[in-house]
Amino acid sequence: MVELSVIIPSYNNLNTIFKCLDSVFNQNTSVVYEVIVVDSSDKDDYSKLSQKFPNLNLIKLKQRTYPGTARNIGVKIARGRLIAFTDSDCVVSSDWIERIVTEHRNRGRVLIGGAVRNGTPKNLIGIAEYILEFSDFIPQKNERLVRTIPTCNFSIEKGLLLQIGELRDVIKSSDLLFSNNVYEKGINVFFIPSIQISHLNRCDLKKYLRNQRDLGYGSCKVRKIAKLPGSFLAKSKWFLPLIIPIRTLTTFKKVLRTNLKYILLTILIYPFILLGLISYCVGFWQGFNTESD
Repeated sequence: MVELSVIIPSYNNLNTIFKCLDSVFNQNTSVVYEVIVVDSSDKDDYSKLSQKFPNLNLIKLKQRTYPGTARNIGVKIARGRLIAFTDSDCVVSSDWIERIVTEHRNRGRVLIGGAVRNGTPKNLIGIAEYILEFSDFIPQKNERLVRTIPTCNFSIEKGLLLQIGELRDVIKSSDLLFSNNVYEKGINVFFIPSIQISHLNRCDLKKYLRNQRDLGYGSCKVRKIAKLPGSFLAKSKWFLPLIIPIRTLTTFKKVLRTNLKYILLTILIYPFILLGLISYCVGFWQGFNTESD
């Protein structure tokens, strides 16, 4: 009987997904698990994956699909009692599955998010992306109850997920909406730093800025749907100039709670962070001007 299903959405990430799947299939665990990749690539040939990973369940979609919808498709065919999400640009720790299953056995019906390590520590653009996206989920943070967690390291009972409802079909931030729904229903959302993955951040400036723009767009869309921290920013275009100072302050606040290394790194690479925030604002602005994705 399958205990856990790992679901990985993918879109033109052949350069990283081999590392991801190597880590997922080489776990130190006795847990019976399956791995499902839901791919909507229009460039990369993913048939090579099945050759290297014969136990992989590869679902090929005919058109571009956002991560939330891809994950929903994976959930529908998943056989595991537990669902674990990661992304095709992530490398999971060798004890990832063992720790996930143990925590769920101990805590019951909860949503669990783990820590995200920096997978590109020698690249300034990669560090900037890491700090902007994951500074609240670095391994140095303490275990705690939270409101939202990223789906790159996210696990839940399948029955509870189906009870909460599907992830929304938005280009980015469907994880914020889902975990916020869990939180608002009074279900505990835990951050457990011992459950770790490494995120292979974008190291190309153009790709980094495009991703930040998409994040800004998704952030605006989900804040129109749900009451999240910073939702007031999505109520009026006049609040847009506040995004850069607010996100700068919140980023430094999160980093100040870690260690001197991250404080100095954030100061050093702030020009790249600022460029990312500007691109994020562009996406947020675009989110105001579209009714739907």
